[in-house]
Amino acid sequence: MRHYPPSPDNAGRGDNDLQADSYHLRGGAPERRANVESERHPLYRQWLALAEKLYGANDKRVLGVIDNFALTLQVNLAKYEEAEALMRRALAIRKAAFGKNSLEVAKSYEHLGVLLTVTNRRTKAEPLLRKALAIRGKAGSPETASSMVTLANLLRETDRQKEAKKLFRRALKMQEKAYGPNSTKLITALNGLANCLNVERKFTEAETLYRRVIALSDTGPSPYRNVGVKVKHNLAALLTNANRLSEAEELYKSIVAFEEKTYGPNYPGLAVTLSDFGVLAHIQGHFTEAEQYMQRAMAILDKKGPEREQFYVSTLASLGKLLAEMGKFEKAEPILRRAVKLAEELYGLKQKETASALNSLSILLFNANQLS
Repeated sequence: MRHYPPSPDNAGRGDNDLQADSYHLRGGAPERRANVESERHPLYRQWLALAEKLYGANDKRVLGVIDNFALTLQVNLAKYEEAEALMRRALAIRKAAFGKNSLEVAKSYEHLGVLLTVTNRRTKAEPLLRKALAIRGKAGSPETASSMVTLANLLRETDRQKEAKKLFRRALKMQEKAYGPNSTKLITALNGLANCLNVERKFTEAETLYRRVIALSDTGPSPYRNVGVKVKHNLAALLTNANRLSEAEELYKSIVAFEEKTYGPNYPGLAVTLSDFGVLAHIQGHFTEAEQYMQRAMAILDKKGPEREQFYVSTLASLGKLLAEMGKFEKAEPILRRAVKLAEELYGLKQKETASALNSLSILLFNANQLS
């Protein structure tokens, strides 16, 4: 997920989250689900040890346990290194058991590709996702459309909107033919295509797709309700881009109220909403409210979110930029310096996220010097 400062267009967020949800939808609030999975964590180890004892460590019959354990570690517990090790082990077993061009191997390629995407290793993820798509497409697998969507999400996040949009449209056509126009299986492709159209400032078409996703998630099984909330974030970003600021404000208020009531005041997803709401308030010139929203978001993230994650860094940078514009240079400078340091560690020196944080810090130092 990306975070968007006031100046660039908000392209929409939530692709990685929606992709993860498409693999691992389960009932219940996300925070409560994570607690349950944390309690089950030792059980997964026991089940895997038992399966290995019964069938052997490299037998294909242990794959089901490995897959479930790895996806739980990734999606619900954010234990990415352990999940990756299990996924690579599953890939090796599948290659030996089924052959390197089998549909089973395509499954492992996609699992691993999604994890690498989520952990900001997209250059390593892309070849795996292309291999999965090629294998499934050649075999005529019904999962071909899903592979298209997964790859398209990566392309969109690496600013290859044209190629991504083509894949989203192809996938939607296949999914609508296979499942009908009202299936929840269309949700991730619809959201991704809407995000592409938002970037292109085709707001009317994008809004129609976002509202279609929200309607599908509201009428689908309960696990999809959280997906609908994520897409409402994207719609609010679109309304902001389209300068429909009062509509965006009302939508953010409704999302905050829903998340506070449903998940509690320390829900990590609420931090996303509050940060975006703060960006909107910043655009509107409501600096005091913007600072309150962003400070509250950071308080949640400091408790719940690893500081090296993308959203943590971008929220920190947005708060520092806001404080600088308010003339609170002494508060802003250490925040922006920390944002620059974390961005360098996460993205590298030459990436635009790092450049953006450095630019904000440079402007702050210049203005502070001018006033001193």
